[in-house]
Amino acid sequence: MPMAPIDPRMYESNQRKLDGLLSELMQQELGDDADVRKYLAALKEIYLDETGEQNNFRHNYSNATSAMFSPDQSMVEDTPRSYDFYAGKIQTLAQNLMTLRREAEKSSSASLLMPLAKLYDHVNLELVRVNYNAKMNSIQDRKFGLLNDQISKSKEEAQQGIRATEKKAKEQLDETRLQATRDNVTILGIFTGVVIAFVAGLTLTSSVLQNIDKASIYRLCAITTVIAIFFIDLIAMLLTFIGKVSQIDCGDLKAIVKNANIAAVIFLIVVVIARLNGFPAPL
Repeated sequence: MPMAPIDPRMYESNQRKLDGLLSELMQQELGDDADVRKYLAALKEIYLDETGEQNNFRHNYSNATSAMFSPDQSMVEDTPRSYDFYAGKIQTLAQNLMTLRREAEKSSSASLLMPLAKLYDHVNLELVRVNYNAKMNSIQDRKFGLLNDQISKSKEEAQQGIRATEKKAKEQLDETRLQATRDNVTILGIFTGVVIAFVAGLTLTSSVLQNIDKASIYRLCAITTVIAIFFIDLIAMLLTFIGKVSQIDCGDLKAIVKNANIAAVIFLIVVVIARLNGFPAPL
């Protein structure tokens, strides 16, 4: 004989009772027989009528699932919970429903076994789903952690590279500034030395020319040769130093100075030999 349809208001009332019952059964495992009998009586009130037969109530899956995923009445709405948390709660619910099924079998509550089996099956389905999501979430967390570590490592390496480049650029700038200062001081020193050398040479030359009538031709030639060697070597040293500062090769200058010194020394030797041999001086 088909069962009469359940009253909508009774259906909503039973669903609210079941949702509250599921939330309570998720908190902890049933400890004593009194609790088992209490919750078994509550399930009979939901699923059975006054005669002890099924009242045609079928729990709503979406409402029951919402109850399973809202186990804490004090939980803050914006506070997220992990899948592991819900897996533990639903596992407790499944264990308690299994205890209630066994008690229903002992107490010969055959009419309650079918609704309990369907409810237990639904709870286990949610348990499988939440365990799978927990596993996938754990995998994603590990991947995210590895990616976050790689990003942090790349960021640190980039920062170290930037700091190293900044330090190197600063050192190069300081070296360039110091080098420019040295070059400026060197150039000023060179020009100062050139001016002093020429002034000293002109003074010496003027003194020699002023006394040209008082010295013999041999002495005059010897002094003139020494002054020439002095000027040639002095100018050569200054030009060589400038070349080093400017990073310019002065190989040709060295050859010219060497040949000039050789010629001057040969001329000086000839003058000395002529003076020792008593050659008459030209008029």
